[in-house]
Amino acid sequence: MIMLNNIKYINLIGIHIYLLLFLKYCSFLPLLIYVNGVLCHTYGVNNKIIVYYDIIINVVSIIYVNIKTSWQYYTLIISLYGLIVFIIKDLYVINDKLNQIIHVTNIHIPFSIAMYNYIK
Repeated sequence: MIMLNNIKYINLIGIHIYLLLFLKYCSFLPLLIYVNGVLCHTYGVNNKIIVYYDIIINVVSIIYVNIKTSWQYYTLIISLYGLIVFIIKDLYVINDKLNQIIHVTNIHIPFSIAMYNYIK
């Protein structure tokens, strides 16, 4: 039986930015990020395989967007910033709600801006 304890609700709300990008531009990549994010922030809380899968999909997506976008300089800056925040927040931020707020404001939102500039 799959347990849905400790769902990361703030992250789950923040990932909906990618659903909006998918609905507006009908691009597969934001849908992929959205579905993986929903799985990761619900079922992945108790399943490391889902978390690792989500990380792999996100890294591949980030690399792809960095290569293909016409907004390369800013996308690279956002990507490096997001990577640094991702590593640091899990090392130093103990409070789960604060961790989620940092994740949404410093990872979901900046990457969605880069994604928007790629698919528009």
